[in-house]
Amino acid sequence: MKKITKIFGLFVLFMLTTIFHVYAKQTPTIHLFYGEWCPHCKREIQFLEKRGKETWELTIKKYEIRGNKTNSDLLAQIAKKYNFNVTGVPFTIVGEQTFAWFGTEQTTGRQIQKAVEYCQNNPCKNLVESLWNTTTTTETTTQNTWKERLLHIPFIGNVNTISD
Repeated sequence: MKKITKIFGLFVLFMLTTIFHVYAKQTPTIHLFYGEWCPHCKREIQFLEKRGKETWELTIKKYEIRGNKTNSDLLAQIAKKYNFNVTGVPFTIVGEQTFAWFGTEQTTGRQIQKAVEYCQNNPCKNLVESLWNTTTTTETTTQNTWKERLLHIPFIGNVNTISD
């Protein structure tokens, strides 16, 4: 009987570990290079702030490039190191995916959403921070962090943890 109890206990422990591992979400970082004068950048910032407050657990780091040479140089270093074709702003990096320009929430916004969801559920490299580890570039950004309001509970679903 003790042997069956031990085996059952190990099975339950294994199942709980598996369930919590499967549902553990990562917190991706979005790196947004933008210009304060840019209307597409403003639309993307509004989109990210709206989605971030509603559903996403993420960190957004914004780099204004026109008035900040350090941020402009950082974007140039990233483009050179990873062979990105940067033709203007907004230029957004989520994991290893990049997005040049921002159309609408239904087009570019949906693509960014998919990248965020992928990085929440899978390991993603942070290309910008990995570059910081090899250079002396200092971070001079505006950072906004939103915590997810939804908690995923197995067999129950998503539960809103913050009341409005």
